Amino acid sequence: MFLNIRKITLIVLCLLVSLLCARLAFWQIQRAQQKEQEQKTFSAKTQYIELQQNLSSQLEDFQGVKILAVGVEPYHVLLDNRTRNGQVGFELLSLVKDINSQQYLWLNRGWLPAHLHRDTLPSFTQIKKPQMIKGRLITPQSSYWLPELKTTTDWPAVAVSAKNDGITQFIENKLRIHVLPQIMYAEQLPSSVQPETVLSNEKNSFQQTVLYNTQWHFKKANPDKHWGYAFQWSALSLLILILMVWRIFFTTPGVSHAK
Repeated sequence: MFLNIRKITLIVLCLLVSLLCARLAFWQIQRAQQKEQEQKTFSAKTQYIELQQNLSSQLEDFQGVKILAVGVEPYHVLLDNRTRNGQVGFELLSLVKDINSQQYLWLNRGWLPAHLHRDTLPSFTQIKKPQMIKGRLITPQSSYWLPELKTTTDWPAVAVSAKNDGITQFIENKLRIHVLPQIMYAEQLPSSVQPETVLSNEKNSFQQTVLYNTQWHFKKANPDKHWGYAFQWSALSLLILILMVWRIFFTTPGVSHAK
């Protein structure tokens, strides 16, 4: 009777652990399939589209867009603790208006090196005249930390992360406008145009630097590691079942012999 209880307990425990490993394997398979779909979606978004005047829904992340941007002064945010090649700096977010669609959005204009004295903020140009800019829309994942903003002298603001909920709400209430929830990451212009520079249509060929270091390293989906994890969990689940069968049906309990 005691041996039967031990066998039943062993079977239940092994089945539970094996089932848990199988569930983890299926979860990793779902993650791998999701990453594969993200890869296909990212590859399909190489074409840049113009923003619509009345967006019925939020565009998908990594969608390529092109805007005719003009700055909304003095609203700029410097994202602190951004490193490039081991050097600490800032990413510059500027509130801009797309002339064609009349949409307002945050434009990440690139990376700027920090000054030796951390209290000195980097200088940058304002987008005073319409500039044609291309980039990708991305939904930020973390929240801003910002000091209380009261007057125009508080700008540019310094933040430590890239989600624009708090500051966007502040600006929307102040200016009575709607700001897109996604941030547009500007991309460098084609090689036929001088990098980090755009030209206006004026007779004097007015030249203005509006983009900085925009060599983004987007975290592209990689399903391979999830397929690997799925294989490991599946193999472990199968191994537990094999050991359970071997232990129960192919081994005999030890017999103690008294002298």
